[in-house]
Amino acid sequence: MEKIYYYDNYKTEITLDDWAESPRDWDNLGTMLTWQRGYSSPDTNEFATPDDFIEWWNENCGVNGIILPVYCLEHGNISYSTSNYGDKWDSGQVGFIYVTSEDFAKEGVMLADAIRILENEVKIYSYYANGDVYSINTSIKIVCDSCKHVEWEYVDGCGGYYGGFDLEDLPEAIREEAQKDFHITSRGVRV
Repeated sequence: MEKIYYYDNYKTEITLDDWAESPRDWDNLGTMLTWQRGYSSPDTNEFATPDDFIEWWNENCGVNGIILPVYCLEHGNISYSTSNYGDKWDSGQVGFIYVTSEDFAKEGVMLADAIRILENEVKIYSYYANGDVYSINTSIKIVCDSCKHVEWEYVDGCGGYYGGFDLEDLPEAIREEAQKDFHITSRGVRV
């Protein structure tokens, strides 16, 4: 969804961020592996099947780490979660996200926090995979004194709003209208 708001001598454009980078390129705690026909695994996956991965996990990590299932729901859009969607036709488990106890201890992360971080990593990847990443750019109107030609000069902007943005991320003059257009809640945008 793209919207342009004009106010005073400014315009603010809210667009999908075509330049968003995969959150799997960030410094993540977990490793996310999937086996889906027609899709690449979010992280490098050297295992031919999920069973190969589970065999490796049992031999190398066992109970010394965290492994969560990764589910996918594909029905028009695509989304990922560590919770089962419960849709037997369009969803199912497609992989795992894991971290070894050595890795989360090295990062100084507590067990409960590590689980929450892994769940959040899957959620953010889901936003990216679904194209739910926004960019907000503001420009000022420049009018030529002699010919009255109008140009827009970039003032400020930011991209990489994965899954939405808050009202505070927008100029005050457009918040009310944008809230209606994008169904913004206190937790961010939901289109």
